[in-house]
Amino acid sequence: MYLLCDGDWDNPEIEISDSSDNLVKLGTILNGLDKSLEIKASYQESEFYPYCLGNLVLNLMVKGDDLLTVKIAERHLILSGTLKAFNKIGQSLINFFEDDVKEGEHFHLDYSDGNTVPAQTNCHLIFMCSG
Repeated sequence: MYLLCDGDWDNPEIEISDSSDNLVKLGTILNGLDKSLEIKASYQESEFYPYCLGNLVLNLMVKGDDLLTVKIAERHLILSGTLKAFNKIGQSLINFFEDDVKEGEHFHLDYSDGNTVPAQTNCHLIFMCSG
């Protein structure tokens, strides 16, 4: 998995990319999360995203409002939330990437009023099939 960032630390755009099979596996992990987890990302150069983040940190919380909190700290992408919050994004990954997805196909996860997945955040996430 690659975690690429545009470097705008005030309003970052982050691309999470991997094969469709691995993104489905990530969705399955998120759906069954029973403890906090850290997943090391691979390094990849990109002309669009000059920064690579080191890890995807999944902080499982017992209590919360079932919205996923997204932030970057110390070059790590940190997702925090209850199991229900992780289930929402996990199922989205499975639904989108388990079909015949081609390289470059992607979906965005951005905060907007009324969105029931992410809590208010300045981070813009893109989940993309990279092969």
